[in-house]
Amino acid sequence: MSTDQQGARDDVAARYARPRRRRTTLVLAVLGAVAAVAAFSAVTAALLDTDVRWRDVSFEVVDDELVQVRFEVYGAEGDRVRCQVRAADARYGDVGQVEVDLGPLPPGGGEARTVPVRTVAPAASASVRTCASLP
Repeated sequence: MSTDQQGARDDVAARYARPRRRRTTLVLAVLGAVAAVAAFSAVTAALLDTDVRWRDVSFEVVDDELVQVRFEVYGAEGDRVRCQVRAADARYGDVGQVEVDLGPLPPGGGEARTVPVRTVAPAASASVRTCASLP
């Protein structure tokens, strides 16, 4: 084989051969994917994280137009919170809703509240739909 043929063969081999750094590339790709998932998880957790928690205690249907809802709200001491309380009929359709502002929350960060909810039809259940901190 001539020197020119050997040189051409080396050029082709260099151009199309798989690099020996395959393991390194694979490790870097896996680490990059893990970092991307971790970053996505952290951002999602930060956006969805709420320091406000609540617990439904009870509800009492007073009549066809009123239900009393008792619940507890927990958060950081001094926080102001807005809760949305709803009443539903037997088919889970909304028949009443009210927003109530609480706070500042006392030491220990918990507060119990009973809220009247006016309804447009008889309620079969009532509960807190959501609570969130106010700025």
